[in-house]
Amino acid sequence: MSARSWSRAILTILTAALVSSAATAGLSDPFPIRNHLPFHLLFLDIRPAAAAPITARGWRIAMLLTYENTLAASDDLVRVYGQDNFGMYGGVVTPPVLASVAAANADGTAYIVDSESSRLMVDASIGLRPWLEIGLQVPFVAHGTGFMDSFIDSYHDQLNLPDGGRVVFAQDRFQAGYVGDGAMVFMDAPPAPGIGDVVVRGRALVRRPAAGKTGMSAGLDLKLPTGDPERLHGSGSVDLGVTLSIGRNFRRSSLNGGAGYTHVGAWKIAPALPVEDSAGAYVAWGFAATPGTSVIGQVLVSSGAFPRRSGSDIGRAASGIAIGLRQRNRGGLEFEYGILESLDNLHNTPDVGFFFGLSRRHGP
Repeated sequence: MSARSWSRAILTILTAALVSSAATAGLSDPFPIRNHLPFHLLFLDIRPAAAAPITARGWRIAMLLTYENTLAASDDLVRVYGQDNFGMYGGVVTPPVLASVAAANADGTAYIVDSESSRLMVDASIGLRPWLEIGLQVPFVAHGTGFMDSFIDSYHDQLNLPDGGRVVFAQDRFQAGYVGDGAMVFMDAPPAPGIGDVVVRGRALVRRPAAGKTGMSAGLDLKLPTGDPERLHGSGSVDLGVTLSIGRNFRRSSLNGGAGYTHVGAWKIAPALPVEDSAGAYVAWGFAATPGTSVIGQVLVSSGAFPRRSGSDIGRAASGIAIGLRQRNRGGLEFEYGILESLDNLHNTPDVGFFFGLSRRHGP
């Protein structure tokens, strides 16, 4: 083979490698999915992200839909309804029952969240500098009675899995109630859907990931009170959060992690409730199975803004897992989809959920 032929062959290989690298860039990033318990959605919380922000002249726009089934209740409420066995209450929680259970609790709290909730989010980001990215997240929130309760109960029963007290409550209903610290909130009919709290975020590069090096970025998030607190679309207050993301890229995979701290404002419909600043952390692994497809798994732990009580789970750290795929077609569109599941038996996370995403990114 002549020198010119060798040069052409080497150039072809290098070009193919660069094209393959560009095709897989971003495919192994973490799923941008946060804790979706309806009460937790009221406040700003940590959301996984890759270590490297979008570079200058780059942009990304995405639509993410998350649908989750939740039946979470305080331990004492589960015990009362388990003893009742549908005899008096019929599995339906009422404000007097919730108040009486709270009064009998040493902490004076009780809660229930029974809902199937969807959250459609438009997420747009742009790189202003090689080291600076800004973004805007606009969610649309809907809570309803749902249809998955019987399927989930049967699934838990057949596999002999813990059900978290689900079977003692009536199926396919919407109920959201909290009693404690002089506050009482109760809804027994799905609120009308609407816009949630908009989040403005910025991320600055500390160190860009490179071969054999760990990248790092710092972020600042500002949640604005655009959602109606009466419909569980937002808290009605401003929240401010800081995050730190780290990541390392390997030949066909990437490992990302991060932690965050959020200062939350009051819950406007329950101003007496002493909400607390929250913290969270995540770890995510992505593997490029093909140049256009990555398998992603991640774990997220978040404390939430509700007070920690010895007899109530809602204020304890909640953990969940997400597993799914992200694919990119030849036109540059990215599709992502997967399943969400709780990792523990505490009553403060959705039972099961699904997410779907469509996005497009551009830039160097």
